[in-house]
Amino acid sequence: MGMSMQSGGGRRGEPTPDINITPLVDVVLVLLIIFMVIAPMLTPDLDVTLPSEPTDHGPPPDANPIVVEVTESGALEIDGQPVAREAATSTLRGLLGAAREKTVFVRVHDDAMFRDAIAAMDIARGAGAEQVGTVLDRPAAVAGDTH
Repeated sequence: MGMSMQSGGGRRGEPTPDINITPLVDVVLVLLIIFMVIAPMLTPDLDVTLPSEPTDHGPPPDANPIVVEVTESGALEIDGQPVAREAATSTLRGLLGAAREKTVFVRVHDDAMFRDAIAAMDIARGAGAEQVGTVLDRPAAVAGDTH
């Protein structure tokens, strides 16, 4: 705490109390630096366990996957053969019974209705497919076609 001998506050020649804020600013800056260093250490770490590469790669996937196609009009084709919607479940059940992997892929035409795509996936599940995947056609520019 400093004192000033200036006139103005008290009687002539008496010291006037003034607060010296320099030590206060020094302490505040040191505390600020301490908190800035400690704050990142206080945040909890996120433990991430990455899966390791499996040693057993298992059997190779089926060479001829089962593909259900939904045409623009909503009709179904199973492995390229047109199938009535009522007979699709039994046809898929027969194909899945002989397949090692119970996986069905669904390819949907760009102009087909969304409800027809969902119906095809429901038919595949109802026929006993354990996994249902979608097949996306690559755009011509990505596939390397330049026309």
